Amino acid sequence: AAQFDHQLQTQDVSQGNFTFGEELSHAVGALIAANNIFISLICFVGGILIYPTVASLTLNGRMVGGLFGLGAARGRFMDVVNLLMCHGTLELMALTMAGGAGFNIGFALISPGRRSRKVALTEAALDSRILALGIGCTLAVAAILEAFVTPFTPPAIRGLIGLITGIGYITF
Repeated sequence: AAQFDHQLQTQDVSQGNFTFGEELSHAVGALIAANNIFISLICFVGGILIYPTVASLTLNGRMVGGLFGLGAARGRFMDVVNLLMCHGTLELMALTMAGGAGFNIGFALISPGRRSRKVALTEAALDSRILALGIGCTLAVAAILEAFVTPFTPPAIRGLIGLITGIGYITF
C-alpha cells in the first residue's frame, strides 16, 4: 500500500505497477495466470474446510477495497477504477465464483441431506468441475488483458473493455 500511495502522489497512475515493456507481456501474463489460478484453487478446494475460502476472498476484497479507498483519498479514484476495471472485472468475478463453487462442496459435506456425505460430496464436486473449467478460462482471459491491454491501452479503452467483458460475463 505504501508503494501505491507514493505512486498516487508522485506519478501517473494510469499504468499502475506495470513497468514492463511489451516484449515481456507474454511472461508477465503467464505469471499472472498462474497466480490467479492458484488463488482460485485455494477458493475452490478450500471450500471443503470453509475457512481458506473465506480468508482468501476476504484478503482479496480488502486489498481491492484498500486500493480504491487510497485512490479516493488521494483524489485519484477514477484512475484506480480505470487501471483495475479492464482485467479486474473478470478476475474478481471468477475468484468469487471459485469461492462459491468451493462453498458448494463444503456445504455438501456439512449438510448432505438424505444422501451419504460421500455421495453428496461426489455430486457437488462433479457439478463444480464445469464451473472450475469456466473459471480457469476466465482467469486466462483476465491474465491476457492484464498483461497485454491494461499497461498499454488508454484509460477510456480499458474502462470500455472492462464494461463489455463484465456485462458479457454476467449475461453468459
